[in-house]
Amino acid sequence: MVAAIYARRSTEQNGADADAKSVARQVDNARAFVAARGWTVDAAHVYVDDAVSGAETRKLVNRQRLLDAIDAGPAFHVLVMRDASRFSRRDGDEAFGELKRLAQAGIAVWFYQDGTQFEYGTMGDNVVGFVRAEMNAEFRRQIAKWTYDALRTKAAKGYVTGGRCFGYDNARVNGHVERRINDTEAAVVVRIFESYAAGHGLGTIAKQLNEQSAFRPSPQQGRPAGWAPSSVREILRRPLYRGQIVWNRSKKRDKAGQLNQSRRRPEDWLRVDQPELRIVSVALTDSVDARLGAMRSRMLRLSDGRLLGRPPGEGARYLLTGLLTCADCGGGFEALSRASGRRRAFVYGCATHRRKGACICANGLVAPMEDADASVLQTVEETLLNPAIIGRALAYAEAAPPRGARSRLGRRREGHRPLDGGDRGRRRTRSARGGARHV
Repeated sequence: MVAAIYARRSTEQNGADADAKSVARQVDNARAFVAARGWTVDAAHVYVDDAVSGAETRKLVNRQRLLDAIDAGPAFHVLVMRDASRFSRRDGDEAFGELKRLAQAGIAVWFYQDGTQFEYGTMGDNVVGFVRAEMNAEFRRQIAKWTYDALRTKAAKGYVTGGRCFGYDNARVNGHVERRINDTEAAVVVRIFESYAAGHGLGTIAKQLNEQSAFRPSPQQGRPAGWAPSSVREILRRPLYRGQIVWNRSKKRDKAGQLNQSRRRPEDWLRVDQPELRIVSVALTDSVDARLGAMRSRMLRLSDGRLLGRPPGEGARYLLTGLLTCADCGGGFEALSRASGRRRAFVYGCATHRRKGACICANGLVAPMEDADASVLQTVEETLLNPAIIGRALAYAEAAPPRGARSRLGRRREGHRPLDGGDRGRRRTRSARGGARHV
C-alpha cells in the first residue's frame, strides 16, 4: 500500500516537544511507521509546511498541494502524520470536518504518535474526534495568551518586543533587549521634525532627504530604498521619539487564529514613559503636534470618514488634485503639464492611466486645469454658497437629532415593529423596483 506523509512545524514553540519542533524528525518517524506496517512511501507525496501556524490555513501551501492531489485522484490511499494537530489547529468542528473529508475521499488517515487511525460515523468516534480537535485549538489559544502576557510584561518594563526602530539600536542586556539611541539616525529624525515645524510638506521633506542621501529605514521587501511621504508621516507620529512607548495598539490575529490585523481600543493601549529615549525636544514636538492637529481638524472627509484629499493650502499646489476621481477606474487625478507654444499648459489626468498604462485604465482624457477649476468654483458659488441653500441646511441641522440619538431611536422602533415574511418581501420588491437613491 502506498502512503503519503504530511509534517508541519508551528511558529509557536512554547510547550511543544522536540518532535513537534522538527519537520525532519516528523518525516523520519512517519517513514518508520510506514515501514513497520509494510507500506511504501511515495517520495513525490511527502508534504511539509515549516514554521506555519496550524490555524493559518492560507499559508499552509503544501497542505493545499496535498488536498489538490487528493482531489485530482491520488496515487496513494494512506496519509500518515504525527497527530491531528499537525493537520489543523482550527476550532474543533472545523478541524474535525477537514479530517472527515479526507476519510470520505477514501484516504485512511493514521497518526504515528499513538498508532491510531482517524475514525468517524459513530457517536463515540465523532465525540472523541471533536474533543481532540478542540483541545488542539485550545492549545493554540493558550499559546497565544502566554505569548501576549510575556510580551506585555516586557513592554511594561520598557524592553523591546519587536524589531528595530529607526533612530535606535537594539542591545541585549541580561536576557532581554533594550533600546539605545543611534546618534546618526536620531539627527535625521530631528531634521524631519524641524522641517515639518517650519512648514514643509511630507513630500518635500522626503525629496530633500533623498537628495541629501540621508540615512533611511530599511525598505520592505521588493520596494526601493528611500524616504517616502508615508515614512516621514510615521516618523512624526511615533510616540517613541517623544520618550513614550505605546504597546498593544493593534491585534495581529483574529479569533480563528488567522492573520487579520485590527486596531485595539485606545483604552487597551499600554503606555510607558521612558524620557531617556526622547530624541526630539518638547518644544519641537509641541510645534509639530500643533500643526498635525490643525491639519486633522481641517481634513476633508467623506460621510463614511474616509479622507478626501489634503487640507486646503497644505502642500496641494493645484485646486482639484486629491478631489477628482476617474469615472472608469476610481483612481485619483493628478496635475500634468504640456508644452504649449512658449509656455506650458496644465491639465488634470488619470494618474492610474499615466502610471500603469491603458491596460489598467483606458481613460486617457484630460481636462484643462483652468477650465476645470473655474467650473468647480462657479458651481460652488452658485449652489453651496447660495444663501437660501445655506439657510435650509442650517435649519435642517438644528432640527435633526444627534447621530447617536437618531440611531438609538431607530433601533427602538425596529425592536417594537418586527418584520414578518410579508413585510420583508414587500420591502425587497420596492427596493428592486425603485433602485438605490443617492443624495
